[in-house]
Amino acid sequence: MMIERMTINEVDEQRKGYKPVDMSYSFWKSSHFEQWLMEKSELLKGRAEDLKIYTEEEYQKILIFFCNMLQSIAQDLQASNNGTKIRMQVVATATLYFKRFYIKRSFKDVDPFLMAPTCLMLAAKVEEFGALSTNKMSSAVNNYVKKTGISVDLTPLRVGSLLEAEFILIEVIDCCLICFQPYRPLKQLFQDLRDLPSTQYKDLESLEASAVKIINDAIRTDLSMIYPPHMIAIGAFQLSAISLHREKEFINWFADLQVEMEKILDIVYTLTSMYKVWKTAEDKEIIKTLFDRMPKPNPNPPPQQQQMQQMHMMQQRGTMGGRGY
Repeated sequence: MMIERMTINEVDEQRKGYKPVDMSYSFWKSSHFEQWLMEKSELLKGRAEDLKIYTEEEYQKILIFFCNMLQSIAQDLQASNNGTKIRMQVVATATLYFKRFYIKRSFKDVDPFLMAPTCLMLAAKVEEFGALSTNKMSSAVNNYVKKTGISVDLTPLRVGSLLEAEFILIEVIDCCLICFQPYRPLKQLFQDLRDLPSTQYKDLESLEASAVKIINDAIRTDLSMIYPPHMIAIGAFQLSAISLHREKEFINWFADLQVEMEKILDIVYTLTSMYKVWKTAEDKEIIKTLFDRMPKPNPNPPPQQQQMQQMHMMQQRGTMGGRGY
């Protein structure tokens, strides 16, 4: 069951005290909100095939593994690209593409070691970072797999295979490429605090830095598929305040936000639970056993997928109707 859409007035009420920003209004009209916010039961239903093999916690460990891989690839590409930093927004969008894809498909349908870098390459284009080097991407994937100590047969990352995977990815996620992240709402939260007359809130810089780090870590959860970005930002803010023992300073401020605090508490609980799972998700022996149980990708894709791939190859060769599209 999709989350009920809110009117602009209801959004204004929920974000009492905020200055209107274009992002908040466009989000409620976006495919992110219309198609890709789900109940937790929907996520479990979409993952039913893989959850026959894994428990929910084991599945989360696999997602954490690939989120870590995407972040590691981005760091490696930065080091090999004259220090040009790949923004965390790109990585966050890539992880969201990855999770959306595997809500619609099983790990056995498409190799996740091919789909993960494909998601990063597409996210880099959508977030206007630019094209990423296929060779450097392949090297970064190999380095990460070697570092984790697991033994998997990696699909060679060639231009053709990445283009085919990208085409399938875009088709499966229904061309919904624009993703909204919590970074901008978080920045707005802190700007509102700084704009308060004679503010009693001090040292907001350390609090904001801690909240940004929490949002960076939140890509390892399903929060972005359940809650709007501004609620995740508020949850990260609250967890940051708790971790720095400053939550009492903001009790009245939180009350004035008029958000559903039960949902904010669920976000905080989800984040703290993720940190506990993350501790064991990097254990080499645990990860090895999880990937030993992962089904091999189907070498013969369904007829519909075969047709999509053939159409894509025809488009790449410019043979459709005698001209390129």
